[in-house]
Amino acid sequence: MKIFGTSEGWHVGRIIACHILAFLIGMTMLWQPLADIWHIVSAEVFYIVNGSLFWQHWWAVLWAALNTGTFDIVGAVLMFLPSVWYVFYGKEYAFEERLARASVAWAGVIVTVIISKQILPEIVFHSPSLTLEPAALLNEMVPSIDAKWESKNSFPGDHAVAAFAFVGLCFMLLDRQTAWISALFGILYSVPRLFSGAHWLSDELVGGGIALFVALGWTTNIPSLTWSRAIWLRLLGLLNKAKGTS
Repeated sequence: MKIFGTSEGWHVGRIIACHILAFLIGMTMLWQPLADIWHIVSAEVFYIVNGSLFWQHWWAVLWAALNTGTFDIVGAVLMFLPSVWYVFYGKEYAFEERLARASVAWAGVIVTVIISKQILPEIVFHSPSLTLEPAALLNEMVPSIDAKWESKNSFPGDHAVAAFAFVGLCFMLLDRQTAWISALFGILYSVPRLFSGAHWLSDELVGGGIALFVALGWTTNIPSLTWSRAIWLRLLGLLNKAKGTS
């Protein structure tokens, strides 16, 4: 059974299927045997990537810089930039169609991030930097940089939520080249929190996986693309009309 549609019709059964998959992914953090595996794997990843900060001071400075609010903005722009390029320079479909498809992807990730921040309950889940030892703490190693190094509510990883949802939508709606480039920037956008210890690997993969299926479930199984086309055709028509009368 297919769980994704074409973004041009209602498929309630597929929406339900996507939510069931998202629920099952989330349950891996709650069912004790799988939760224990997640903890072991995530802890090992933390010791490897966070432990690398002890190698050289410049390496710690680099990851401190990549965990700042400034890089959060830069990383988000880089992740979205390929889809903007696709709109203006893509070769498949007409400009209006590319604009409509990219708009669905943009709207989908924005709504998904809002849902994750407002509707999901805050789960008291301390980051590895607060619970594991030894830990390379960026606030002590590079005090001159205000880096994100800890969290008392680390699940889900907010960067991973945005990256998983957006990249998934790019693969469904845009061309493969754009999607793969966005995926590379999405990884760059998400990985810094693993190095700083602000998130567990499970925060990123489980949180991102839930976001992926919720975003794709709703975006591809409702007539979102049909609506986007209608809105942009109307807006572009009004713009052309305004230019013609000026």
